[in-house]
Amino acid sequence: MRPITRHVLLLTVLLVYPTAAPAQEIGVWDGAGLFKPETIRKANEQIEQIRRRFHTELLIETVKPLSAEQTKQLKGMDSVARGRFFADLAQKQAREAGAKGIYVWISKSPPRAEVVLGPEVAEDRFTPKDAEQLRDRLTGRRFEKQPDRELLRAVSFVHETLDAAGRPMVWPWVLGIIGAVLAVWVVVGLLRSRDQAPGPVGEVSSARVTSGLLGGMFGAAGGLWIHQMLFGQPKAPAAEETPPAVSSEGTGPSDAVPGEPAAAEAKGDFAAEEAEPSESHIRPDGRSRR
Repeated sequence: MRPITRHVLLLTVLLVYPTAAPAQEIGVWDGAGLFKPETIRKANEQIEQIRRRFHTELLIETVKPLSAEQTKQLKGMDSVARGRFFADLAQKQAREAGAKGIYVWISKSPPRAEVVLGPEVAEDRFTPKDAEQLRDRLTGRRFEKQPDRELLRAVSFVHETLDAAGRPMVWPWVLGIIGAVLAVWVVVGLLRSRDQAPGPVGEVSSARVTSGLLGGMFGAAGGLWIHQMLFGQPKAPAAEETPPAVSSEGTGPSDAVPGEPAAAEAKGDFAAEEAEPSESHIRPDGRSRR
């Protein structure tokens, strides 16, 4: 066989037959045969949506039971050492798979799950705490009894977590609005207490300050309208009344006009004095002198 023919055949084999490792770096690699084909299809569709919408890769790989040598090593380990052993094994599998996003490693025997966050996963979008919650969803009795349902729930959890992390936080805006309203309420209360100070001149000046402040915040017309709604129409200073001039001839007013109450009262007193005779004009027989 010619060398050229050999190269052509080798190239054909490489193109037709896939390699041992899957070409894609997302989806479900069910090497242990834990899930149904329909479940894997649904999970891969949602994982593809995660990649397109959030630009985050999700790879879930199930592996066959550990080797006899690895199982022997686990027997002499405590819980902390076992946790470190599985974490290192998952890190190694993630590097071999070329995972750059969220990598989930699931062991069939012994039942174990580990989550590895790749370099392309931002900690503010999918935190280590979220990784622990994802790991807990893929372990335990629920996963052992219904692995297909728990797999779809785990993928949905990743989708919901990334979606919530991408939304703007509402609480800072709400707290900012509440703080601004409280500040305006305090300022209005202080200015209102100044408006209640005695004196017409002080009321008008305080009203001008309040309407000016509100006008700077909401516009001149808006500030004046808000001030009138809160405090009412400002009162103008009342005109000072001048006391009436006193004449030099008496204590009564100099411009008294006959027929006014004062004059009538004086005339009534004088008439009563004439009508009532004094004791010096009464005769011994009881008759008055004329």
